[in-house]
Amino acid sequence: RTMEREGITVLNVASTMVALLCASPTLRVTDFTSLRLLSCGGSPLADASAKVALSSFGCEFFISYGMTECCGKISVSRLGPSELGLPHAEQLRLVGSQGKPFTGMEVRVTAADSGADAAAGEVGEVRIRGPTVLSEYWRRPEASAEALVGGWFRTGDLGVLDSRGWLTLVDRAKDMILFAGENVYSAEVERVVASHAAVHLAAVYGVPDPSGQFGELVKAVVQLKDGAALTRRELQTHCASHLARYKVPAVVEFVALIPLTGSGKVHKSVLK
Repeated sequence: RTMEREGITVLNVASTMVALLCASPTLRVTDFTSLRLLSCGGSPLADASAKVALSSFGCEFFISYGMTECCGKISVSRLGPSELGLPHAEQLRLVGSQGKPFTGMEVRVTAADSGADAAAGEVGEVRIRGPTVLSEYWRRPEASAEALVGGWFRTGDLGVLDSRGWLTLVDRAKDMILFAGENVYSAEVERVVASHAAVHLAAVYGVPDPSGQFGELVKAVVQLKDGAALTRRELQTHCASHLARYKVPAVVEFVALIPLTGSGKVHKSVLK
């Protein structure tokens, strides 16, 4: 209502807030013609929300990746007038990427075992360098030594650089699930869970396997849309049609409300 009444032209919000806007029953009857730029970040924008946002807001999009340690943005994926004319599948691919390094920033992806640059398309740790990156953690020399290596800051994020230099995140290193020796990226599973029509918000993380056989099990915590119904089996069937079998959540918990941080991100530590 405020966007329509005040003629808002630029909206800068967390991706979770875009999802909330897209789920609003008043979305289809609100006039967004004044909006010329929507900028979001903080977490990947789910495909379902991206589809609704692209068709509803009709404006330029900035999908950004950043963190406190660099005082803002690391990279930006931009959908301007020319990109908004691309086929829908290509638009979603761009929205799902974190784009090219922001002005003055350098980004590399390194292999976990050697610290050498990973090959194009290979998952590794994202490291950054630039004038806005911190020089140290205040009075935390051990944390500083661990995070700053050879002039590069280790973000703790796992990502892929393609041959064009575009960055796509796959997970936080600490959120990666190790199931029977296989890496499961929680962000990938979250996107699939969130794509179900009945799901409002979802969070995925690993929990210890009680049997001790598999190390960790994939767990999904799900908040349904108002009035929606969904069973564990139905969600698992949906996931199995999009994911390898070992990535399908073995544990599913439905909750009334998924907690969010002050910046609008899903509060996984509280859930855990």
